[in-house]
Amino acid sequence: MDFSENYTTKCNQEIQSYHFGGSRTQISLHTVVVYTKDKVTSHCTVSLNLSHNAGAIWAHLQPVLIKLPSSVENLHFLSDGPVTHYRNKTMFYILGCRIQDFYLLVLKYTWNFHEAGHGKGAPDGIGATCKRTADQLIAQRGDITNLYDFVAVLRERCPNIQISVIEDVDIETVNRMIKKHEKEQKAFKGTLLVHQVSGHIYNPNKLVLKSLSCFCDNVDCNDYNLGTITYQTNTQRLQVSDIYTDSEDDVPLASVSHIAQEKSKTSYGSGDYVLVKLIMGRTEYRYAAICSKYDDDEGELTVTFLKVCNEDGTEFKINDNDIADVPYEDVIEKLPIPNVIVKRGTVFYKFKTPVSVYEK
Repeated sequence: MDFSENYTTKCNQEIQSYHFGGSRTQISLHTVVVYTKDKVTSHCTVSLNLSHNAGAIWAHLQPVLIKLPSSVENLHFLSDGPVTHYRNKTMFYILGCRIQDFYLLVLKYTWNFHEAGHGKGAPDGIGATCKRTADQLIAQRGDITNLYDFVAVLRERCPNIQISVIEDVDIETVNRMIKKHEKEQKAFKGTLLVHQVSGHIYNPNKLVLKSLSCFCDNVDCNDYNLGTITYQTNTQRLQVSDIYTDSEDDVPLASVSHIAQEKSKTSYGSGDYVLVKLIMGRTEYRYAAICSKYDDDEGELTVTFLKVCNEDGTEFKINDNDIADVPYEDVIEKLPIPNVIVKRGTVFYKFKTPVSVYEK
C-alpha cells in the first residue's frame, strides 16, 4: 500500500485565474494491491480529506478489508515507513489492541516496512494508472471538476481497479477512537529501526518488533528482535468460543453476522447510484442520484441529484448544488453503474437501460 500524489481537478479549457489560482479541488488517493492465494486485486480509495495520519490510513483500509474473503485469517501488510504515516505509536496501538475492529476474523498479523529508497512498487502503478486515465479524459475535451466526476471516470475506464470513496465522517470516526485511547498508546525507543511489527490474537495487547521481517512459524522466534510492547488496556478480545460453533459446517458465526451487518450498512454506500422518491403533496417524484455518505444511526443517505438530459431517461448530468439527506425507506432501488461520456466539455452519465425518473 501507499499514498499516491494528490490529484488536482482540472478542465480542458480554463480561464487564467482558475489555471494559476488555488481554487482547484485536490483528491487524496490511497492505493493497495491485495495478494491472496487465488488472485490479485487492485484497490484505490479516494477522499477529499487530505490527511495521511493513522486515522485516515485505517479509514482508507476499511473498504479493502471488508472485501477480503471470509477464509482469510492471516494478514501481512507491506508499506513504506514514514513516521508521520505508517510507522508510529498510534499505528502500533491499533495493531496491538484494535485490529479486530477493522477485520474481525484476523488471527495473526504482521506489518512490514520497506527500507528507505526502495523504489517504485505495484501500488504506485495503480496511482499512475488512475491519474493518467483522468488526464486522458481531459485531453479529449472533458472536464473533471469534483470527486464524483473523478470516481465515475475511473469506474468506467479502469474496471480492474476497485474504487471506493472515503468521507470525512469515516476518518473522523477513527480519529475519535484514537483520541479516546490516547493515554494507552506507548512510544517505542528505536522506532526508526523497526521493519516488522507482529501480533497474534491469542496473545492479546502485545506486539513484537523486529529489525528485519521474519515469517517463520515459531511463536517464540527471537530473530532480529528489538523488543516488545505490552498495552494496559480495557479492550476485550473475542474468544474462539464467541466466533466459532461446534456445528458440522463449522461456519464462523461472527463472520456471518459481521458481513450481514456491513451489508446492511453499506448496501447503499458512497459512490453508488440510486433512484429515490420525493413525495410532494399527492405526487411522488423520482430522481436519480449519487450517494456521497450514509448515516446508519439516523437511517439516512446524503445524495447529489442527477438531472435527466434526454427523453428516454438514460442520460444524466450532475447538479452539484442539489444535495439532500434521504431516508433509507425513500430509496427505491440501486441503479447500475453508468457509462461516462463527454459532450462539449461536460461529463454525462449514460445508463444502459432507461431510468424511471419523474422530475418536477
